[in-house]
Amino acid sequence: DVLSAPTEPIDGMLEALRALHVECRSRGLRSIAVGFPDHPAFAASGLRGSGALAAINDRIRDEADADGFIDPHGMLPRAAHWSADRVHMTAEGYRTFGGALAAPVARLLLPERRTERAGRRAGERV
Repeated sequence: DVLSAPTEPIDGMLEALRALHVECRSRGLRSIAVGFPDHPAFAASGLRGSGALAAINDRIRDEADADGFIDPHGMLPRAAHWSADRVHMTAEGYRTFGGALAAPVARLLLPERRTERAGRRAGERV
């Protein structure tokens, strides 16, 4: 459980995540690692304020061996995006998160020409 003892579970999670990305590459696939989104429970646990959440996401970025990394900080700004179980997102949260991930995923995985088109449609600079 990341909330109670961040170091041990993160080490094991990173090992498994790295193996997943290595497997993807061995099959000719590209992969993206996504860090932990900010969650209301992180504030209560002290992970947010202590910088531990950012440190965990930095480790994912640096150690997952993916072709790209997306830091989801700020993509789910409201507590309403999270269900009462403190683990899963609500339907609105999944829609919001998916929408927020679309442009960064396109930039990382799509050929340059398609990425520029997607960015223009979304009204952002690529």
